[in-house]
Amino acid sequence: MTIEREKIKLIIIKTLMNGATYRKDLHLECCKQLGKSLNRSLKPSRI
Repeated sequence: MTIEREKIKLIIIKTLMNGATYRKDLHLECCKQLGKSLNRSLKPSRI
């Protein structure tokens, strides 16, 4: 378990080290997914 946690920590650190471009892409992807789910939940109320 501890080894797995260390691996996860390393992966997170690496992704953070990749910088703003990576985070921006991730953020955009999150926004897209949120938008899709929001659209799905809002469609019935509009009709």
